[in-house]
Order: sequence, then structure tokens, then C-alpha cells
Amino acid sequence: MILHTCPHCNGSSFYPEVLRGQTNCRSCGQPFELSQLTRAHPNSFVSAFLTIQRAARKARSAPATIYAAASVATLFVVWIVLSVFGFIPDEIRFANRRFVSLDNWERAKQAVGLVAVGIPNERGDIAFLSYGTAWAICNDGFMLTNKHIVLLATKPPETPLGEVRTWVYVDKQRINADVVWADVVADIAVLKVDDYLPYRFRVGGKNTIQHLNVEVAAVGFQEMPTKVESTVMDTELASTKGTVSRVYQDAVGTAWIEHTAPLKGGSSGGPLILDGRVIGINTTGEHGIYQALDLGPYRDKVFEVVKEWRDRQD
Repeated sequence: MILHTCPHCNGSSFYPEVLRGQTNCRSCGQPFELSQLTRAHPNSFVSAFLTIQRAARKARSAPATIYAAASVATLFVVWIVLSVFGFIPDEIRFANRRFVSLDNWERAKQAVGLVAVGIPNERGDIAFLSYGTAWAICNDGFMLTNKHIVLLATKPPETPLGEVRTWVYVDKQRINADVVWADVVADIAVLKVDDYLPYRFRVGGKNTIQHLNVEVAAVGFQEMPTKVESTVMDTELASTKGTVSRVYQDAVGTAWIEHTAPLKGGSSGGPLILDGRVIGINTTGEHGIYQALDLGPYRDKVFEVVKEWRDRQD
């Protein structure tokens, strides 16, 4: 179709291309010459549309355009295939199914572990020294927890009773773990377990909390005795809800998030979640007021530690 403006009455109409040549105006009936190169339409928007249309027709048949479109389509198909089979990082996958959502509790149970430090004896029994919660930040076995839970494991390995060891119980399966890094001041440590973790948590960035009284969820294990392994295996993972009541820094500059989501003894080290992202590591509290270490200032350092560990393995 050709849009033409009659030179006699300035009326505009679309004409089939088969009518090129001498034809009559549909408005006034006067004869005029219909061609592809008609004069500019008096309406600037219509004129711009015609210009774009002509440029698109030329570009559509250009070899460079054809090759570019084919390349983009090929890359898109490759991206989808690699995403489906999990060969690219989760953050850029087309269908990302590896992150934890509290709406799917089965995933959470495969990304949160009960970390226990203890000393095994010859009979295979374990004298537990400390315990808490650890949670996955990478699928290849990296987890975060509180430093005070694994502090004994960072000491010299031999004690009068035997070797101090660290385990993480994920979905009731015991996995050997090592302390990769612990901060000098803050109550945060990185663990590496000897297993693949199918799901992990999204870690929030800096300044995630924009205002107080937002709802948060605390995930962790409940309080339990420390001597019987069967109790460790049977301890249930729980999630509690509350709101943020204060964000502050202590005397040494450590940032804290104060909230009302109830914690128990085994909850230490667990994630504090806001809008699907972890913003803090639950540490302590009582009488309805609980503290979580603000994860924002340590996020970059944590993933730097993970990268350095991977580089050493290559």
C-alpha cells in the first residue's frame, strides 16, 4: 500500500501498488500520478512514519541485518539450552530453580544445615561442644554461620580428648565441613562442606533496609541437648516472623539489625530474610528483642573468600 496526498485537495489515502501511474483521488476524484516517491505528508507524524517505513524496508533486505538477526537468535537459543541444563551461573539463567524461597520449605531444608562442632571417640560417639545453624550461599558447598559456633574448630586440631571436628547436618545427612574463613571482629564465618548443595539463598546488597517495621523471617534450628547425635539428627528446622525495630552500630563499628522474630539456642548463625533475600545472620537476643549481624558490609568479602578458595583448587 502507498500513502499519497492528493495535490488538488490535500486528502490522504492508501492506494494499492498495482494502481501506480495515473489514478484518481478517492476524495475529490481528480486525476494524479501515483508513485512510491510521493511528496511529504503535511502531517509530521505521518511523514516520520513513512520515513521509518522506507528505512525498515531497505534494512530488512540488507545482508548485515540478516546476519545480525540470525546471530542474536542463535545466542538466544544457546542461552536457553545452557540455562535448562545448568551450565551457566544462576543469576543469568533463563529458568533459575536453584534459589530458596520460604514458600517451598523442602528447598529450604536442603539449603540450611545444623552445624555442630564436636570430638568423636573410638566408639564413634561424639561429644558436642557447640552447635547452631549454617546456610548455603553457593551450590558447591559454601555456607555462612556465626564465628562463635565454630570458634573451637579454628583452634589447634588436637585437644586432650581428641580432634575437634566440624559437621553440618543438611536434611538429616551428616557432611564433613571445614572453616574456610572467620572475621577477626565480627561474628561471621564461612564453611565449606564436602557435598553439592542443590539450593542456596539470595544474599542482599548493602543498605537493603530502607525503613523500620518491615517484616522479616528468621530461619534456624531449635534448642537441643548437645551430647546425643540422634537429637541432632531429629532437630527440626523452623521459621519465625517479626519486624525490624532498629538498625545500629556498636562501639567497634559492627552493624546490627534488631528485630522481633523469635530465636532459640540453635538459631544462631541462621539467615534473617527480607523480601526473599538474606540481610543478616541471627546471633543472639532475649525477651522479644533479637540481634542479627548486618550482612551488607561483609557481602563482598565473603564472596572474595569463596573466589580465592576456588582459585587455589584450580
